[in-house]
Amino acid sequence: MAKPLTAIVASSPAFAAELGRLRQRTLSEPVIFPRTSPAAFAFVAAMVANHLPGKGRIWVVADALPRQERIAAELNLWTETECIFVPEREIHINNGLSDPDLAAERLEAIRELSQPTNAPQVVVVTAAGLKQPIPLFKKAQEASTMLSVGKECPPEELTALLQEHEFERVEQVTARGQWSLRGGILDVYPLQTAWPLRVEFFGDEVESIRAFDVDSQLSFKN
Repeated sequence: MAKPLTAIVASSPAFAAELGRLRQRTLSEPVIFPRTSPAAFAFVAAMVANHLPGKGRIWVVADALPRQERIAAELNLWTETECIFVPEREIHINNGLSDPDLAAERLEAIRELSQPTNAPQVVVVTAAGLKQPIPLFKKAQEASTMLSVGKECPPEELTALLQEHEFERVEQVTARGQWSLRGGILDVYPLQTAWPLRVEFFGDEVESIRAFDVDSQLSFKN
């Protein structure tokens, strides 16, 4: 089998010396790979990921979104190390709200980063995104409301919770971050689920929880 290109480059004297310093993890001066062109950023990040021992995370900070996207896409060409792409929190000027799909992607990435890892990971962020606040998942879990069939949970308590977290009330749910209440049926599209959910109540008791299709508005699985 041919030797991977990252291994060939890593064995060259200049790169081997810098990688050796990285392995020490007691650096007083930064490790620098000089004269690296932007086209090679993903390659160098992958080389570092491939040749550093341990189970930690390598953070790649891009100057802007286009560079972040390119690095994340090209990392897969050079390394099998898991890549976590963390989007910036985008704010719409007209209404001050972030895009729901982008918020869902960011939330999932941050949730993954909040968990301990048993394998090396490369985290790709932008400088601006690194400065943006993130939710505290421990507090979020403590404040969570768990729903299950047979559990009593008044619908008005759920809708108050949704309004508190800036979900939008609509006539028909079609996008993440929306909810609708018709009689004893609550439709809601959470940020972290692939499909919107339909919760049916009998009084205050949860009678069923099903996923539904936004186009047909028909439920298709429990």
